[in-house]
Amino acid sequence: MRLTDITVRTLCVPPKGQRTHWDDTLPKFGCRVSQGGTKSFVVQHGADRQLITIGRYPIVSLADAREEAKRILAELVLDRHRPRSIRWDEALELYLAACKEKNRQRTVQGYSRLISRHFAFKRLQLSEITYEDIERKLGMIKAPAERNHALVAVKVFLGWCQKPPRRYIAHNPCEGMTPTKRKKRKRILTDVELAAVFKAALEGIDTFSHVVSLLILTGQRRTEIASLRKSWCMSFGLQY
Repeated sequence: MRLTDITVRTLCVPPKGQRTHWDDTLPKFGCRVSQGGTKSFVVQHGADRQLITIGRYPIVSLADAREEAKRILAELVLDRHRPRSIRWDEALELYLAACKEKNRQRTVQGYSRLISRHFAFKRLQLSEITYEDIERKLGMIKAPAERNHALVAVKVFLGWCQKPPRRYIAHNPCEGMTPTKRKKRKRILTDVELAAVFKAALEGIDTFSHVVSLLILTGQRRTEIASLRKSWCMSFGLQY
């Protein structure tokens, strides 16, 4: 079919999976529709018919997508911009190794945990990962904070894959994704309530009571206080 603004808007949603509608006026350029109704412009290239995702409609217009498709196809023909074929797990291993040279161990461990836990694409080719794939994985994360951290981690990873000299992918499928706004708390403890909690925590003899006491005294995060060494806690007079 010939893709126009009208045809793109009215493309049917498949009952399951994804369906790509190819443009008669520009070979290898099309619009992929997912079962959730998401529409993305793509370009097909190579003997194994790999797909490059240009962008999501209507964030990217049909006219802009067609021009970008022409540019990509021209570069591929001239062999100036051919993404190197690499698997997700291979790219992740290289990325984490590079991170170890520039980041703290805790940061690298955080990236590794978030990406490995929430984006198990394993042996899938990087070029096959789409906006919808990332979006679907993020939708499975229930905690808003964890979802935002996972988005940042995978966006940075795929951005690293896109940059030269690697160029494992032509476009970052996370483009246009934004963190979820966290709901503001309706109330906080009053001074009187906080004092009551602190008093009860001081009277406690279990580890949880000590954690609560230190949280109130220092204002640190729960994970930071829970990771304290016993020798540090002794300076506070706590048998932690």
